[in-house]
Amino acid sequence: MSSLFSQVEKTQGDFLMTYDNADEVKQLAKKHCFEYQTISMMNTHHATIRELIIGSDLSWLENQ
Repeated sequence: MSSLFSQVEKTQGDFLMTYDNADEVKQLAKKHCFEYQTISMMNTHHATIRELIIGSDLSWLENQ
């Protein structure tokens, strides 16, 4: 998972990804200076779960 964050860090421009709401993922996001927020998502069993949305700039979420 760390290599994914390292590769995305090299990306020029905006990106958006979702990942498990886990402390390890939050730490990696912080380490690579990414923003993250928790969001509600529906899984394949139609249960609502909390996931992380991660990006270089999530300021657009504030208007939601």
